[in-house]
Amino acid sequence: MKYKTIVIDDEDKLREVLVIKISRHCPELDIVAKAQNADEAYAMIIEHKPNIIFLDIAMPGESGFDLLERFDTIDFEIIFATGYNEYALDA
Repeated sequence: MKYKTIVIDDEDKLREVLVIKISRHCPELDIVAKAQNADEAYAMIIEHKPNIIFLDIAMPGESGFDLLERFDTIDFEIIFATGYNEYALDA
């Protein structure tokens, strides 16, 4: 079974590295979209209805946490991808 996946990160290079690693090591994940901010991510989540999202927390404008607050129900799994230790407990 393939799991629809969206990668969300504001940094192009980090987003692409994550896509490469997922493609190499997780063949069961089908990356259906990539987003660089919360607005793009929200639209893509609504459109693609993913099973899993890889979510950066610290993004300009709205954070990954702000994005999640837009949803009444979260019916997808979340894997937080961040380089900031201070977000660990909240994540």
